[in-house]
Amino acid sequence: MTEMAGFLFATATADLRLVFDGLYERHPDFKFIVPHAGSLIPYFVGRIDHFGRVQRPGSTGAISVPASEHIRKFYVDTVCDWAPAMRLCCDFFGMDRVMHGTDHPFWPMPLGARLLDQLGLSAEDRAKVEHQNAQRVFRIQVPAREAG
Repeated sequence: MTEMAGFLFATATADLRLVFDGLYERHPDFKFIVPHAGSLIPYFVGRIDHFGRVQRPGSTGAISVPASEHIRKFYVDTVCDWAPAMRLCCDFFGMDRVMHGTDHPFWPMPLGARLLDQLGLSAEDRAKVEHQNAQRVFRIQVPAREAG
């Protein structure tokens, strides 16, 4: 149960604490990477925004916009084994914030490529996920190839 759900609940809770504690209020361009296709967050973001508006003591911290505006700034990986969930993740976060992930050795490496095949991404979007987004986020310089 821990690998199946526990890690996801713990990750989602920690991520939301950062948002509601004002991380993006103080550092709007902070690059934060959430594993496992954004954990559980993309699937209940409406509930997050709802309870963020309710302003229960101790539940929302001090943020000036709906939590989803900050959450959309997360970067996420593709460690997921269900294409519909990954499509939702891509739609919610946008293709510029999704990066190929493996979770090796806990997640079989072939699942990553198979998932990308199932998504039917354009060549441009697949290149973003496979390497371009990571190159941008991590400022990886790729040497120009020699003509030849």
